[in-house]
Amino acid sequence: MQRYVVDGARIQGAAKIIGIDKNPCRKDKGEAFGMTDFINPDDEPNKSISELVKEMTHGTGVDYGFECTGVTSLLSEALEAANEAKVPLNCLAIALGRNLKGTIFGGIKTKSEFTHYP
Repeated sequence: MQRYVVDGARIQGAAKIIGIDKNPCRKDKGEAFGMTDFINPDDEPNKSISELVKEMTHGTGVDYGFECTGVTSLLSEALEAANEAKVPLNCLAIALGRNLKGTIFGGIKTKSEFTHYP
């Protein structure tokens, strides 16, 4: 769990901030930054992380998931833990020239903008 992810979620008003880590010592650190819930995957080794998250959220999943370790399989778990909300899309607008874009890092310029964080 990354401190800045917890800080950002708290600042944006997230009602539930779930930290996930195999190191139980990270729970206290996360709570100090505003984490509300904690999952240690080793506590229930027969369940996937996404299953544990869905149980904690009563089956709905999370609105936003962040994977901060760089482990590819955990990225898949973050996607599986997300809720299945859908966004209505006006395909005619796209056909008429409007654009729909995805981003990595929210469009942040990592080399120049990450220096602003302590």
